[in-house]
Amino acid sequence: MKQIGNRIICDQDGAIMYSYGEIQGADIPDRKEITEIHCIDLDFGEIDYSKVRLVSIDMNTKKPITEPIEPILTEEQKRIKELEQNNADLVYKVMMGEGV
Repeated sequence: MKQIGNRIICDQDGAIMYSYGEIQGADIPDRKEITEIHCIDLDFGEIDYSKVRLVSIDMNTKKPITEPIEPILTEEQKRIKELEQNNADLVYKVMMGEGV
């Protein structure tokens, strides 16, 4: 069984910024070697975390790279979406002169 110890990221004063924790198991990939650490500060509200997730940082521009979060719909929301699509299809058929 493979074991990997805790990796701790701290600032220049020793304050802990993040602790990865210890892991063990059979199929654990090797930990990536860190040769440099960078940081960027974003303005409050610059990213709407309810709509996108942070993927990485473009190291050339120092800008965040995000991707959309697919919303998790309730059964009621799924049914409403289905009814809206059915309604849109029906309107299209009527406008195109197709029989209903």
